Amino acid sequence: MASARSESECDKGRKRLREPGNPDLDKCVLKWFKQARDKKIPVSGHLIRSKAEQFATEMGKTDFKASSGWLDGFKERNKISFKTICGESGAVNLQVAEQWKNNLRELIQDKDARDVFNVDETGLFLNAPPTKR
Repeated sequence: MASARSESECDKGRKRLREPGNPDLDKCVLKWFKQARDKKIPVSGHLIRSKAEQFATEMGKTDFKASSGWLDGFKERNKISFKTICGESGAVNLQVAEQWKNNLRELIQDKDARDVFNVDETGLFLNAPPTKR
């Protein structure tokens, strides 16, 4: 005969989701985060912490510290994970891209094919903002 377990025995490994110490600040930071992501702005953990500190100051919360622990809790409470941003094609101006392709043809028309290289966006990645925490 199987014994029935109490509810507390089943959840021994589960951690309790803690409520934020400053729920109004959390809501403010979450709203800003969603607006930034809607605009396809890359958002790092450091940027979220900086914004949280800024909002706390504006709200008069002098005892708030956006620590790594606060950030981890904020991400867990709001089910946020940092992943690579995809879909940059939505931000491309097709007319400008087509004009650039035509200008490029003119620029390389007198060049030998072995002297023309496709380096894609590699140079941009050197100074690119982080896409993950």
